[in-house]
Amino acid sequence: MPIPPSKSQALAQTRMEARWHTYNKRVPGGLSLLVSFSGSGIPRALPFGVIAGVYALLLEKYADIGGFGLFEHTYPFHVIAFITGFGLIFRLNIAYQRFWEARGLTQNMAAKWADAALQVIAFDEVAEGAAAESSSAFIAYAVHAFSLLHAVALQSLRGDAVERALRPVPLKEAMGGSGGADASLASAGGGLASAAVAVSIDERDPAHFSCGGLCPHAKLYPRLDVLGGLSAAEAAAISASDERTHLVYTWLLKELVTRRKAGGLATDAPVVSRIYQVLSDGMLGYLGARKLADTPFPFPYAQLNAAFCVVNLCVFPAVVAAKVQGLAMVTTIAFLAITMMYSLNEVARELEDPYTAELGSSANRLQAAAMHADFNNRLLTFYHSGRGRMLGAAAVASKADA
Repeated sequence: MPIPPSKSQALAQTRMEARWHTYNKRVPGGLSLLVSFSGSGIPRALPFGVIAGVYALLLEKYADIGGFGLFEHTYPFHVIAFITGFGLIFRLNIAYQRFWEARGLTQNMAAKWADAALQVIAFDEVAEGAAAESSSAFIAYAVHAFSLLHAVALQSLRGDAVERALRPVPLKEAMGGSGGADASLASAGGGLASAAVAVSIDERDPAHFSCGGLCPHAKLYPRLDVLGGLSAAEAAAISASDERTHLVYTWLLKELVTRRKAGGLATDAPVVSRIYQVLSDGMLGYLGARKLADTPFPFPYAQLNAAFCVVNLCVFPAVVAAKVQGLAMVTTIAFLAITMMYSLNEVARELEDPYTAELGSSANRLQAAAMHADFNNRLLTFYHSGRGRMLGAAAVASKADA
């Protein structure tokens, strides 16, 4: 049975708010990138290039640097340039590795938890007797719990205020009004989800976003949708905890144990144990990502790179003024060289913190809201699949009967 389009429409706004930064690769040589400054490190490097260009221009015009004999040869400056370039490239390589490691760990976390969610739904749908009567309510709760777990994990990685990071979305609304999912969730036994509430969100409201990063930059993180709403008890407990991800993880594990004892998750124990295994694997991915979010790039190295750039900013324009003829060439070479040097440093600074927007740029961070919208979409796919709706199963059975 195909999934109705209305399901994805419920999360369309979140995807629009949190798009990955893409660019056009069809233009030969990537020339179109030169006029795009969104997510670029060049604008932050340009002021230093301008300073270098003006500095070199003044030295060339008003000071006879060559006549002083300060630079008989440029070999001494080569040592400075080599050490600076090596330090900048090595830092950029480490920053790039941090960025991709963070993306891989976050993807692994989501994949493992989605796998666990699918197993919970599949195993509980075959419950019999009294457990079968509460299966729909438990599955609705499971969808809510996994959505909340993934949301608080991403919120803790990007570090914005939790009070405004989560946006309750009724499960019925997320499914396009196709059923009484929220009623089932509200009646789910146990846990803090029993008082889940539906909250209507005005998409034009500034409160639709959560402030994060350095507040002077006024950067906003798109809020993370929590399927099935958010109860007052859940919101209070999450706000009061410093380990929100582990708190929700604990709730989920306890509910799974309780459900198993009540007759749910009706399959063999060794198979059910896989749920706990993949949940643990997902938590391992989260803690690896947390390592990158909590551990900044080493200060001494960052300080050293900044010092090298300043040394080049002071020395290189003088070298250019002494060895290059003509005001235009002196200004241009000094401007370009220092701009390129500082651009490398700014790109490294941008990539080494993949989850936050501390530099005021949101384009290059890992888009938590987009990743969470994809995760919610998987949960809704699992939830909507329903019992016995495997594609082709009914057709195969009918053909066999014929």
